[in-house]
Amino acid sequence: MGELAAAEGVAASTMTRIVDSLDRDGLVVRLADTRDRRVARVEIKAEGSRLLRGARSNVDRFLDEGLAKFDRMQLERLVWALDVLESLAENEPAARSQRA
Repeated sequence: MGELAAAEGVAASTMTRIVDSLDRDGLVVRLADTRDRRVARVEIKAEGSRLLRGARSNVDRFLDEGLAKFDRMQLERLVWALDVLESLAENEPAARSQRA
């Protein structure tokens, strides 16, 4: 759960609630680690995988349609903004630890 929480930028308790909900809905399954009983593995089920693919397809379609409306200058600005946001995201873990 800790690794998932860190990857998603949420607290471990929040990730536990999310996984609990996904498990109840039959989208994932928790697997016990055979070497360390404190560790829980999460595996996506077929239905969860299907829904995830559908959500990603919807996002891709939304972005394709939206970006098609931009002119060349707007697209260049977007690329610049994405570079700035990537730099910010790369520095975020250090910034968080400094605040703590």
